[in-house]
Amino acid sequence: MMKIKKRHTIRLFFLFIFRPKEFVRTAEEFAKQQGSESKSGENKKAQSFSARQTNYLRQALGKSFGLVFGVILAGSLSGILLNELCGPAGKWPARIILYSGIAILLWTTLGKGGWSIRSYSGSTLPEQVDDLIFRILHLLGSYMLVLAATWQVAAVLG
Repeated sequence: MMKIKKRHTIRLFFLFIFRPKEFVRTAEEFAKQQGSESKSGENKKAQSFSARQTNYLRQALGKSFGLVFGVILAGSLSGILLNELCGPAGKWPARIILYSGIAILLWTTLGKGGWSIRSYSGSTLPEQVDDLIFRILHLLGSYMLVLAATWQVAAVLG
């Protein structure tokens, strides 16, 4: 199995982000060299495995970017609102929110079922619930970190 050099990986990253069609073409050529792309009876109109993987990954990255942006926006607005309604963050309330956010992030990362519960298709109910719990707790923990930071900073910036 041929391994790609680091400088080529960086080039592939930029192709993936900015020129996805060229990335798919490169991935298909690489897969053919490796013998991992289906050669027999492949329908030209059907999307290749590399193209499906690329589209899935690009959609997942876009969705996660939107979630991250939403959490930062919600946490920031909540911190500013708390500062306006309750005044500057006290030492202990801000610490409790901050450490709770850290604890939730660590808990969810360490508690993820991951590979030990994975099936071939990845569609069993325990897998789906595991993924949902992971996402919800990560979003909640991140929200709490942004909230604590913004509440403290909002008082300083006024």
